[in-house]
Amino acid sequence: MRVLHVYKSYYPEDYGGIPQAIRQLINGSANYGIDAEVFTLSINATENPISFEGHCITQAKTSIEAASTPVSINAFSKFRDIAPKFDLIHYHYPYPFGDVLGLFGGRSVPSVVTYHSDIVRQKILKYAYYPLQNAFLYSVDRIVCTSENYMKTSPVLRQFIHKTEVVPLGLDKLSFPEASPVVMSKWTNHIREPFILFLGALRNYKGIDTLIAAAEGFNFKLVIAGAGESLEYFKNKK
Repeated sequence: MRVLHVYKSYYPEDYGGIPQAIRQLINGSANYGIDAEVFTLSINATENPISFEGHCITQAKTSIEAASTPVSINAFSKFRDIAPKFDLIHYHYPYPFGDVLGLFGGRSVPSVVTYHSDIVRQKILKYAYYPLQNAFLYSVDRIVCTSENYMKTSPVLRQFIHKTEVVPLGLDKLSFPEASPVVMSKWTNHIREPFILFLGALRNYKGIDTLIAAAEGFNFKLVIAGAGESLEYFKNKK
């Protein structure tokens, strides 16, 4: 079985949460005979596919980025060329341009969406996006939600409950590098327990400001580990 994963960014340029989830799915499903590839966008896109950890990545060159959504003019022709070669297209949501690709280039191939999150940052634009979102989610064959709670509380998913299944995310511990004793010793001496750890991409919509405010007055350290668009903002946060 051949599966094509579609998302706005991927390795080796983006090590964020959704690219990591796609990577884990590809590596894990290979044990079951599934041959998976990735279709993504990149400012530094290569003309020919590249290889990462044994799987193929097709990149379309980003033409413009608006509201955290990269868009590519030549993605349409590239996607239409490769989509029919696969048995299943796996879209990762939210990614509005991926919806467009799915509606105009991938409808002939069975499809599934992993619904990672509601759109929470674009408070006004999401209403303009609503018709496209609905058309896309109606067009796919199945929707995967990563938690029972999310399925029950998402106002979007409630409309598609009849074709939504819960499949929690999983991580293969063996895929992560082991910290050296020197590194462990350094951070053990630097951060004494108790502490609370936030680990992930540093983006404003993740509620890190709320976490910082909630931690005030408690006798523990708050450790924020990660990188991203808000790195300098949180480094300077008092």
